[in-house]
Amino acid sequence: MKTLAELCQFLKIKSSSVVQEMSIEHLSIDSKNLNSQTIFVALQGEQSHGLDYVKQAEKLQSKVVLIDVSDTSLVPKTVLQVLAVENLVEKLPALAQWFYNDPSQQLKIVGITGTNGKTSVSHYVGELLNKTVKTAILGTLGNGLVGQLTPSLNTTLEPLALNRLLASFVVQSVEVVVMEVSSHAIALKRIEGLTFDVLALTQVSRDHLDFHGSEEAYVACKEALFITYKANSWVLNSVDSLGQKLASMVGYEPSQKITYGLLDEDNIVANNIDLTLNGLDYKVSYGEQSQLISSSLFGWFNIENSLCALAICMALDLKTKPSFVDLCLGLTDIKPVAGRMEQVQNLPKVILDYAHTSDALKMVLESVKKHIDLEQNKLWVIFGCGGDRDKGKRPLMAKVAETYADKIILTDDNPRFESPEQIIVDVMKGFSKACLTASPAKLYTLNDRQEAITFALQQANKNDVIVVAGKGHETYQDIKGIKHPMSDLDLIQNAVKRANK
Repeated sequence: MKTLAELCQFLKIKSSSVVQEMSIEHLSIDSKNLNSQTIFVALQGEQSHGLDYVKQAEKLQSKVVLIDVSDTSLVPKTVLQVLAVENLVEKLPALAQWFYNDPSQQLKIVGITGTNGKTSVSHYVGELLNKTVKTAILGTLGNGLVGQLTPSLNTTLEPLALNRLLASFVVQSVEVVVMEVSSHAIALKRIEGLTFDVLALTQVSRDHLDFHGSEEAYVACKEALFITYKANSWVLNSVDSLGQKLASMVGYEPSQKITYGLLDEDNIVANNIDLTLNGLDYKVSYGEQSQLISSSLFGWFNIENSLCALAICMALDLKTKPSFVDLCLGLTDIKPVAGRMEQVQNLPKVILDYAHTSDALKMVLESVKKHIDLEQNKLWVIFGCGGDRDKGKRPLMAKVAETYADKIILTDDNPRFESPEQIIVDVMKGFSKACLTASPAKLYTLNDRQEAITFALQQANKNDVIVVAGKGHETYQDIKGIKHPMSDLDLIQNAVKRANK
């Protein structure tokens, strides 16, 4: 806890002597998260300015509001004491770090970045470690202790909320925090000031070009995490081009680099791989040690995810560290993360996955094909593309679907403020004439997601496999700024009930 006087001294600003000794518990940019001992930090957001919520801050008895000097003309009439700070946004990470007593220095923090796999790897690490050390997770599926996650709007929290949560982990005697680090978080400096024990890379492919502008800028942003933030260890995917670059980089190096993959020269390597309808069988080796793994996970990329998780656990400097054998035994028991290659129905088998980029969709479909008997099983895919996002990936996803799937259903996936029909027109540009005119039909269009899933379950043979891609764990459909409740898992269960009737 700090006083207002200490805060003003840190920011080098003046305030009224009346409340100089006011005790401050928290700083918050969320106007719903205020009380008499929480200072409201009013910033410009995507849709509105924090100053629009000053009246709400007053009702919650907040006494002080921090704003940027450039926003002084926007301040409405208020009983709150207004403190103007020059370049407030830029100072936010340092302010958060100071206010919450630099919690990352008191924790072992693992930062995981990459286009795909971050969520799965973070949860695998959490499951493997939590048996030995108290572990917390920060990411797409929520934040909190393993098994006790609270939903989050962003993959990586903004600096005040992030440091506040890390400080709470210190109080709870957490030893390891495993966090997904998004490209937005790197670019917007949400993680500035954090100290990492391990930085890990899954793989990098095209994504978020609506934000970064180009694939080169996106990759450079991912690379910046390793160059800008010091860590004791790097864990790198040897197949990924950025992973290869970082592995061979000299001049700036952590104490150790651990590569993982399918190559003999990798530090952690998998071989003797067998993909079956029951899951994955493979052998993993680390130096002179090796262990057989039999997992119910689906998809060859989950071997990479498992290797990455194993490498992170081996890289961590812990007081009580699980052995290689114990970690491998833990991998045998790992369950899929919600909405990540999750098998939710049999006969026909239905797989739920978050794949929403062309590369992710390719990985999923290519992997599923390796698990099934192509003579007996047809592969169906249901997917769409999000509105107000990278439009260039739409025809690319169509090409992937045509290449790997036997039957394709186009449907809506968070159209946001775009026309769902126009999004499908954009996707259709990626299909060949042969696919569009195939007889019997290979491609179907059903905007309503429930109809699309029901149709697939009605038409598929019991030996077929249906991949429902794009939304995974999400429980809403974003239409014109309103998030309507909707879960692919619920839609699948509804379709199964209809089929049974």
